[in-house]
Amino acid sequence: MPLPGNVNPRDRFQRASYYLSMVPTPKSEREGVASMLAIARNVSVPFGTPYKSFGAYNTEYRSVSDPTNTLYFFELTANPNLIWTDLKQLDFQPGAPVRTLNPDSIDLVGDVTADYRPAPAP
Repeated sequence: MPLPGNVNPRDRFQRASYYLSMVPTPKSEREGVASMLAIARNVSVPFGTPYKSFGAYNTEYRSVSDPTNTLYFFELTANPNLIWTDLKQLDFQPGAPVRTLNPDSIDLVGDVTADYRPAPAP
C-alpha cells in the first residue's frame, strides 16, 4: 500500500507514524535525534505549498527534545544549521533572569547554550 503523499495533516501524520514504526532502537543520542529529524523533515510542508484553504502552511521550524539528556534540538527551515541547548545549563528557577536567543541568526550552529543573552522580562 503506498504512503499518502500530500500535505494534508492526516496524510502527514500517517507518513510520520509509518516511518516511526520503521526506526530501529537508536544506539546513541546522535542516532536517535537524526532519526526523529529525518521523519520531521519528511513530513514538513515546503514553502510555496498552495493548500492554505484547508489549513496547511509551510513548516517554519522543526525541533526534537531529548528528555533523557535534557537537550533541545532546533532548526529553522530557512537555515542550514541545527542548533541545540543543554537545558541543564539554564536556570529555570523562579526569579532567574530571562535569557533569549535569536534562532534566525545564520551564525548559530551546534551547541548554543552559552549564546543566550539577558533580556527584559515579558
